[in-house]
Amino acid sequence: MSIHLYVGWRFAGGRSADEGRTGGALWDIWRAEDQQSLCDFLWKIAREEGTAHRLAHPIHDANFYIDAPLQSWGASSKFQYRETNAFPTKSALVGLIAAALGIDKHASDEAEHLKALSDLKLTVVRIELAQRTPSRLTDFHTVGGGYDKKAPLWEKMSIPKKASGAAFGTVITRRSYLCDTSFVAIWEGDAATLARVQAALLDPVWGVWFGRKTCLPASPLTPTLGEDRQKAFDALLERLPEQTPTSLEAFEYQEELQSDSEQDSSFYQSDQAIAFGQHHGAVPAAYRARNIRQHRPVKES
Repeated sequence: MSIHLYVGWRFAGGRSADEGRTGGALWDIWRAEDQQSLCDFLWKIAREEGTAHRLAHPIHDANFYIDAPLQSWGASSKFQYRETNAFPTKSALVGLIAAALGIDKHASDEAEHLKALSDLKLTVVRIELAQRTPSRLTDFHTVGGGYDKKAPLWEKMSIPKKASGAAFGTVITRRSYLCDTSFVAIWEGDAATLARVQAALLDPVWGVWFGRKTCLPASPLTPTLGEDRQKAFDALLERLPEQTPTSLEAFEYQEELQSDSEQDSSFYQSDQAIAFGQHHGAVPAAYRARNIRQHRPVKES
């Protein structure tokens, strides 16, 4: 069985068809063996609407669109405070692609598979959409509270414990999310690797999400290939509502630098994934730092 979920506004002709109304959710559920019949039907609709020439695939359009009601991109969380960055981290996006490719983090050759992904250069662009006001949300969590001492063993196993084995008590955590924010992730590098990534995002082996399992995509990832960064970006903008091909310089973005030379507005961030299977070991064994430049468009006065 396959499930396709869209959450958000309904668009017609590139603009909202429900001005002044709240968004909604649409679930489409079909048997996996019926996928070709569904594709044939969607191609028919696309030809009737005159949009077939813009589609690479009728279910998942062929760059990498990040759109969800909630996203969380942790890079510097400490203990009970689970913060989110303002932009997606490379480790999270590589993890998303690894899940789509079916790379097992417990496999002995995981690091070898991840290297091809980590070698790709990443640029993340913030996309502003009408009728959305980006914000942050902090979710209050409690773990291990409210259990009876006489509870069954399986229930007691949910109670956090100290290293000594004694009960830790209730653990309080505060987890931050980005709300109503959209990005485009642009990858540059080996053509064969990029083609594998595109194919995997169109038909992922495992589920994909934006930072946490609660952060499901609100629309298809729409992986798009192009001759260069700008052409791939333009091809994706044509598929987004209320967007037209525009120079990257008109958007705010974070660009990965291939050298260690410091530039204006550049900084280092430890989100270059080496092996997720070593995540709970020493941090240097799981991630290394990469050099990032922050670009902010110049606003006309």
